[in-house]
Amino acid sequence: MEENDIVKYEDGLIKRISNQIGVTNKLLALSEPQLIPYRRGDKWGFCTADKKVVIDCMYDEVSVFQNGVARIKNQNGIAIINKENKIIVPFIYDDIDFPFFNNATAIFKNGRIGLINIEGIEILSPEEYDYIWWISTNDVVRIEKNNKEGLLDWKNGVEVIKCVYDFASSFYEGLAKIQLNKKWGFIDKTGNIIIPIKYESAGAFSNGLASIRINGKDGFIDKFGNEVIEATYDETFSFCNGYAIIKNDNKFGFINSNGNLISHCKFEEASSFEENGYARVKYNGKYGFINSNAYEIIPCAYDELGYRFHEGLVEVRRGGKYCFLDIKGNSIISSLYKSVGIFNNGLAFVQINDKFGFINKKGEQIIPCIYDSVKRCFWDELSPVKFKGKFGFIDKKGIEIIRCIYDNADLFSEGLAKVEMNGKFGYINKEGVQYWED
Repeated sequence: MEENDIVKYEDGLIKRISNQIGVTNKLLALSEPQLIPYRRGDKWGFCTADKKVVIDCMYDEVSVFQNGVARIKNQNGIAIINKENKIIVPFIYDDIDFPFFNNATAIFKNGRIGLINIEGIEILSPEEYDYIWWISTNDVVRIEKNNKEGLLDWKNGVEVIKCVYDFASSFYEGLAKIQLNKKWGFIDKTGNIIIPIKYESAGAFSNGLASIRINGKDGFIDKFGNEVIEATYDETFSFCNGYAIIKNDNKFGFINSNGNLISHCKFEEASSFEENGYARVKYNGKYGFINSNAYEIIPCAYDELGYRFHEGLVEVRRGGKYCFLDIKGNSIISSLYKSVGIFNNGLAFVQINDKFGFINKKGEQIIPCIYDSVKRCFWDELSPVKFKGKFGFIDKKGIEIIRCIYDNADLFSEGLAKVEMNGKFGYINKEGVQYWED
């Protein structure tokens, strides 16, 4: 079988459908050429889709280009380059987070953290603060200095909240919770204390309300500090889609934003209400779903239950086998499977005995259970599968687009997948073109 053949499994047999059609140079010329990590021996560089090397293979490690930059590593350390191989962030840091968020990322040096933008300009020196909490798309980040915390507008380099608190959270609905001397309160973005620092604990604002603790009991306040839901519960959790989980005597229940009881505290487990108006609960050791009237839409009769519906279906287990239910609790797909995955793009993986395949929402096996293992279901058109000990990729019709010849394979991202062969890593595109030479 040729390397670029497209094959399909039918009745346990492998059949060749057609030869693969590659992307033409004319199509490539219509847009800026994509630079692809390219390996020569143990060194990495970058090439175009037709394997023309643009950046020579001179680095020990490289990342895929994102937003016009890539992370590279050599004997000098770690840096960021652009597509002209110009060093944007120099080899002076111990580590650099990648990719960039909001055109900025974290830099690390001597155990400390700073920020740098995508142009290579240092926004915040690693020497300035003891720590920065940076995994965010927000304009404000949490900072620490001399064992005190504050908040920083990193784009403008302005301390929104000075480092004077024991804890300072991010802003939620315009307010941030703060802790000082073991008490909690809330401040606005100008640093003014809006709600006094007097509570034993506090949660973030959600749906206009925040949980607080007074005298060992939890309730909720509004943004003016009014106690709108009396502190009578052992524990409360943030509002989500108009409802909050409450806890008394180690059992869970629900209230609405007016403080009205939706369900008494009787569940062993409870999850927040989803946008569809359902919440996953556990009662007498079994799982089900309730609606906002606490009525069991799906009865608490299952040993396992997915946390939410995906494409209108949820996976359940009873008696050692899995099936799928619709939003009304009807069994759409019978209990046949040893394990299952969630539906995505109309398909879900299933396991029969020790083999995996894919079914549609009617329960039809679109792709037969012949694979040793599968990875997430067609998040980027193709799904990695393992057949006879090797990985490749199939499409939603079960056509093997990329042959099962790799020792390991990651999901596709930016049109590329990282694969392993004979102890070495490399990249392939969706046509199965390999970007390396030994």
